[in-house]
Amino acid sequence: MPDFWYRGIDASGRSCEGHLQAWDEGSALRQLRGQGILARELSAAPIGGAGSPAVPALPPQQTTRLPARWQRFLGRSSPRAADIGAYTAELATMLKAGLSLDRALRLLGAMAPHPQLADVNQRLLEDIKAGHAFSRALARHPRFFDDFFVNLVRAGEASGHLGDALARVQEHQERVRTLRERAVAAATYPAILLIVSLLSLLVMLLYVVPQFRDVFGELGDRLPLATRFMMGLSTSLTDNAIVWGLAITVIVAGVLTYLRSDSGRAAWRVAQYRLPLVGPLRTRYQQAVFARTLGTLLDSGVNLVAALGIATDAFGNPADRQRITAVTADIKAGRRMADTLQNLNFFDPLVINLVRVGEETGRLGPMWQEVAQILEREVQARMQRLLTVLEPLLILLLGALIAGIIVSILLGILAVNDLAL
Repeated sequence: MPDFWYRGIDASGRSCEGHLQAWDEGSALRQLRGQGILARELSAAPIGGAGSPAVPALPPQQTTRLPARWQRFLGRSSPRAADIGAYTAELATMLKAGLSLDRALRLLGAMAPHPQLADVNQRLLEDIKAGHAFSRALARHPRFFDDFFVNLVRAGEASGHLGDALARVQEHQERVRTLRERAVAAATYPAILLIVSLLSLLVMLLYVVPQFRDVFGELGDRLPLATRFMMGLSTSLTDNAIVWGLAITVIVAGVLTYLRSDSGRAAWRVAQYRLPLVGPLRTRYQQAVFARTLGTLLDSGVNLVAALGIATDAFGNPADRQRITAVTADIKAGRRMADTLQNLNFFDPLVINLVRVGEETGRLGPMWQEVAQILEREVQARMQRLLTVLEPLLILLLGALIAGIIVSILLGILAVNDLAL
C-alpha cells in the first residue's frame, strides 16, 4: 500500500501535515476527511512496494486550462449537477438499449449538455479504446465523477450490468439534488424578505427621515432620545454615504475572502452546526444523504466498509465524520453495525432498529433506503415548520423597524408642539 504525504487544515483551523497509507488518492482524501482535515496538498510516493496494486491508477487529467474564476468570467463555468445527471441518464439509456460502451460514448460526444462534459467524454472514449476500465477512466476526472459514481460503476462492471449501475447513479443524483433544491427553495423566501426589510429601512433613513431635519434642527438636546438617535443615524448615512459604502464594501469583501480560504471554510462549516434550529436541520439533511448513498452502494454490491468510507463524505461536520469513521473501525473489528450506531447516540432509535432488522434479514441496503425516505420526509417537515415560524418573525421585524422610525418622528413632532405651547 503506497504512502501519501499531505498538508492541510485541521478542524480547529490550524495547519497540519503528515503521512498516511492508502490504496489511492481518493482513499487518502477520505481518510483525511474522516479525521476532520481539509487537504491542500497531497502527493504519493512512487508505487513499487510489495503490497501495491497490480495495475497502477491512472493519473488525474485536467479538463480545463484556466482557473475556475476565469472560467466563470468568460462564461465557461463548470457543468451543474443537473448537466452531469442528464449525461448519466443518456449513457445509461444507451447501454440498457444494447449499445456498446465505446459506441455510446461516441454518440454522446455530440449530445453532451455542457462543453466541458463533451471534452471529458472524449477523454473517456480515448481511455476505453486504450483498454482501461470505465471506472478507472472516470476516476481521472474527480471534478465531475465523485467516489460514489466511480464505485457504483465499478460494481456494475463486476456484475456485468453497467447500464443498470449508471441508472442507479442517476436516480441517486436526482433524489439528492431534489432534496437540496427543496432546501434552497425553502430558504429563498425568507432571504428575500430579509433583504426587502433592510432596503425598506435604508430608504426610510435616506429619504423619509431627512425631510424632518429642518423641523427638528433647532431643538437639539430638547428632542427625545429616540428622535435624536434616528436623526443622527440618518444624517450620518446621507452626509457620509461614500464612507459608509466603502466601509461596507471592505467588510463584505474581507468576510468573503476569509470564507473562501481553507481556514475560513473550515470555521464556517463548524459554525453552521452550532446555529440554533439550522444546525440540527443541517445534520438531519446530511444524515438523509448519508443513508441514501449508503443504501444505494450496498444495493449495488459494494462492500459495507467501502460504502461507509464513501457515504461519510455526506457529512460536512468533522465531528460527524469521525463518528462514522469509528463505526467503520468497529465493523472491521467484527461488531454489528446496529450495536455500534446505538453507542454513538447520533441516529434516532427508529433508524437503529431498522438497521438491526436489515442485518438480521440480510437486507441492509434496502433498509438504509427506507431510512433515507424517513429522514427526507422529516427534513421537509422540519423545513416547513421552520418557515412557518420564520416568515412571521421577519414580517414582525420589518414592522418593528419601520414602526420605530415612525414613533421616533412622532415623538419629535410632539416635542415641537409642546415647546410651541
